[in-house]
Amino acid sequence: MSGTKTNTNPKVKKFTFGVSSIWTVNMYPLSMADYNDVFDALITTVSASCKGDWAKLDKLSETEMILLAKNLASDNLDTIAKKVFRKQDIPKDPANEIDADQFVEFTDNLWRQNFETSLKNGQSLFKKIKDTLALKRPSTSSSQDTPDIA
Repeated sequence: MSGTKTNTNPKVKKFTFGVSSIWTVNMYPLSMADYNDVFDALITTVSASCKGDWAKLDKLSETEMILLAKNLASDNLDTIAKKVFRKQDIPKDPANEIDADQFVEFTDNLWRQNFETSLKNGQSLFKKIKDTLALKRPSTSSSQDTPDIA
C-alpha cells in the first residue's frame, strides 16, 4: 500500500454545531477499533435501558424512547465525539456545545455513516454464507443405513 493519501473518504461529512456560536467540522467514519468500542458502548446503554429484555424495545412509549435517546447521549456523546471529530475541532465538553436538534442530526449521521449500510450488507453477506454452507452440508435423507449382514 502506498504511503501517499490522494483521496478523501466519501463518508466524511460536514457537521455544524454550537450553542452560542456555530462552527462546522468534518465528521469522520469510525475505524474498526472505534466501531467496536462505540457499538459496545451503545449496546450497553440500550441493554441497561431495557433491563436486558431486548423485546421491550418494540414496546417503548414515546417518553421511554426520549429517555433512551437521552441516555445514549449522556452516556456516550463525549466518547463518540472524540472518535469521529479531530481533537482540535471539538470543545473540551461536546455536550455543552450541542443542542437537541444538532444531537439528533449527529446521531442520524453517525448511524448512516457507520452502521446502516454495514448492517444491511452484513446481513446480506451472512445470508450468502449460510446459504452456501447449507448447500455443502450432506443431506441426512441421502445417507442410508448399511444392513447388518453378520
